[in-house]
Amino acid sequence: MKRRICAWTALLMLVLSMSASAVAWADTPTPRLSFTGTTANCKIDITAPSKTDAVSVTVKLWDGSTCLKTWTQSSTHYLFFSETHSKGIETGETYKMTVNYTIAGKSYPQLSVSAVCRG
Repeated sequence: MKRRICAWTALLMLVLSMSASAVAWADTPTPRLSFTGTTANCKIDITAPSKTDAVSVTVKLWDGSTCLKTWTQSSTHYLFFSETHSKGIETGETYKMTVNYTIAGKSYPQLSVSAVCRG
């Protein structure tokens, strides 16, 4: 009986540790859009589960349906994106940042964030 409990406990611990590591990586990257005066600050960090995985990102800054700026960047394992844009940014307006990204060739759902320029 004790062997059976030990075996089940070991199996359960193995399953939980595998699930925990998958959940830890499964965190969706969070895009950040802020303003310094009338300059938009666009940022996102993306970490792949493997140190050899390619990571690529396309970030767009929008004013309504008008794309003000598009950036692309790629890296291996970890990508830190941080860019600014000031042309066409006006106080009191709402802007949107969209992020399309791939990890190891797999596309993930688009991320977005909106913010108001307070000037």
